Amino acid sequence: MRNIVPARSATDKREYMARTLRPKIQRLLPEFLDAFPPLPAQTSPWPSAASGPLPLPDWDALCAEFGPLPNPFSGIGPGATSAEASAAPAFLPGETAARARLDAFLATGLSTYADDRNTPVGPAGALLSPYLHFGQISAQRVALCVLAVVGVPVAARDAFLEQLIVRRELAENFCLHTPDYDTPAAFPPWAEATLAKHQADPRPHLASGAELMDARTPDPPWNAAQRQLLGTGHMHGWLRMFWAKQLLLWSADAATALSRCLGLNDSLSLDGRDVNG
Repeated sequence: MRNIVPARSATDKREYMARTLRPKIQRLLPEFLDAFPPLPAQTSPWPSAASGPLPLPDWDALCAEFGPLPNPFSGIGPGATSAEASAAPAFLPGETAARARLDAFLATGLSTYADDRNTPVGPAGALLSPYLHFGQISAQRVALCVLAVVGVPVAARDAFLEQLIVRRELAENFCLHTPDYDTPAAFPPWAEATLAKHQADPRPHLASGAELMDARTPDPPWNAAQRQLLGTGHMHGWLRMFWAKQLLLWSADAATALSRCLGLNDSLSLDGRDVNG
């Protein structure tokens, strides 16, 4: 379940800021943020050993039908490497690992979330976005568990739920009602005007795709963030905003910067290809 309040139930138009979406979400939460019903007992028998092993997926047939997997690094820029991001041991896959990550956050991070959430080296980050992205835990499950914790400051709980529900669903709303959400056509008029005004600004260093991929830019903090992304498949949300904005400085124009940003994020981040990313 991607959202708690379905995007089409919350509003029928694009909301331009959290302030306009928040009251609409809050009015509907009593209807949608309810406890999960118990799962019915499984009645169909599991195939027995006597019936033989279940068939394995035929990957060659799938590739033959739909074509080979695309190179996720194409389009990042000339000279981009094709090295794959390493698996992130900090993010073990599956529902059990997702619930363990949630339990750890509830025990050690939630109480200070209001004060520490924007500190990349702080302990308050939930680190749940990969699990939410792959459906290994639902936003509704997380919200219900947060609300059930006793003794947590109200400000900390509300700050987390604001990000989990309102801000997350604002991104869903944007993509739902913006067909060209991943192109410069989605830029608001003020952004288009600002970009046009500064298009002729000096750009002392136009980074290649290989420099970006391999974290060899002139900016040590950016390189550190990129190395974290390469090594773990994750980057703190506050840091990722700096990381993304910096690409404009090293690209010939905004369209190139956006393409590079999407290419790097969607191919390297475990929560890439997600509206929140």
